Amino acid sequence: MLEPILKETYGVMVYQEQVMQIAQQLAGYSLGQADLLRRAMGKKIKSEMDKQRGTFTEGCEKHNNIPGTTANRIFDAMAKFASYGFNKCHSAPYGLIAYQTAYLKANYPVEFIASMMTYDLNNTDKLGIGREEVIRLGIPLLPPDVNHSLARFSIEKVEDNQFGIRYALAALKNVGESAIDLMVAEREAHGPFTDIIDFARRLESKAVNKRMLENLVAAGAFDSLDPNRAKLYAMIDTAIKHVGERAAQENDNQHSFFGGGGDNAVELPAVIIDEVRPWSRTERAQREFDAVGFYLSEHPVETYGDMLKKYNVKSYKELSNTDFGKGELTVNLAGVVVSKKERFSKKGNKFAFVQFSDASGFFEGVLFADSYTNCKNLIDPGTAVLIKAIAKREDGELRFVIQGLSRLDDSAAASSKKISMTVTDATAFQDIKKILVSSGTGNARVEMTVRCENYESLIKIAETYKITPQTIDDLSTVSHLCDVKVA
Repeated sequence: MLEPILKETYGVMVYQEQVMQIAQQLAGYSLGQADLLRRAMGKKIKSEMDKQRGTFTEGCEKHNNIPGTTANRIFDAMAKFASYGFNKCHSAPYGLIAYQTAYLKANYPVEFIASMMTYDLNNTDKLGIGREEVIRLGIPLLPPDVNHSLARFSIEKVEDNQFGIRYALAALKNVGESAIDLMVAEREAHGPFTDIIDFARRLESKAVNKRMLENLVAAGAFDSLDPNRAKLYAMIDTAIKHVGERAAQENDNQHSFFGGGGDNAVELPAVIIDEVRPWSRTERAQREFDAVGFYLSEHPVETYGDMLKKYNVKSYKELSNTDFGKGELTVNLAGVVVSKKERFSKKGNKFAFVQFSDASGFFEGVLFADSYTNCKNLIDPGTAVLIKAIAKREDGELRFVIQGLSRLDDSAAASSKKISMTVTDATAFQDIKKILVSSGTGNARVEMTVRCENYESLIKIAETYKITPQTIDDLSTVSHLCDVKVA
């Protein structure tokens, strides 16, 4: 009776549940008792096994009239199987799955990764890893878009022989999959959306809410309609008032005795809103991070451009590919603080593991007691920092011991010695002054070339200012100002 069960168990690689079934059917074990037996066999706990043997043999005789010698033989066979069968029934299917996934990734990488990211639709950490792999493989990752995206990750043709992965709207925070399915159905039935108001008008309240619109805008899902995310964000309250307007009018026309229907019957007036100043690159990136869970289109570190070169900053990816043997290397990195985990040493000193991200991925460094005390105020999530660290390899892994941190804004300001710009209208002076004063006193000299109708002159401002990427962003939005350069 036992042999066929064990052969079938090993043959089809069924797991420990079969041991539990044998105990239940032959010895009258309850489900809880059978699980204790499974655990004892799996962990090879001798004292518990001896105790279970007596319970098992008594149960076999009581419930199925199986003699003690036969029951003991069954118990020995189960124990023998537990010593090797469990491991084998894991390794074989895992090996098969590994082979299948490796084949799919090697031959159908776009489809494979799109499927994997869809599987991890609600796991931000896994999606971030997927994004890094997409970049590593050179697969285009297309941004979320209300006129192209689906609820899940999808494949889209980029060029004649190249396909990319279109980001899933349901992967954004506070955006439901069922709501996006309704949106896609409306888009396919009545054509692409023309603006955020049209989007709201054509969808019903069960598909649209304020938080959803905020995250769609912040993630760039409306960029193809209007790249000014700040303006779209300012329009959300107005858009919410128009939710379901078109559907309501169409419904009224259907119930009106003289309702003619047709496209003209549901034409709605345009909504006008004043121009809104765009978000800075830093704010744009941070809002995108909050909506997506990681930096999707541009990492904040990238806004520091030339300054990173001045400090010889290396990316995490560059250092990962650098061979410095078994020794140590003093390096400069730049990153945004993602999280920290505080710990206590054996001596009672507090230290921390801090996770950062740069444009190439996530990395972690340890801050020991003295460094942690000096840098504690700089490791709040979202803070962009310049990192001085010692890099070394341990067990093949790249590890960083952080020696010091400083704000990237402060480092950028310290490295900026001069800012020059061209002004084509004197009306810009007031805005320029306001931005420079708000940036604070620093080391950078300011030179302005004024070009008006028939003359050109150079103005050198006596005061020196603190120049950061935020300052440059603010200046770039000023009318009649161009050619802003930092040296």
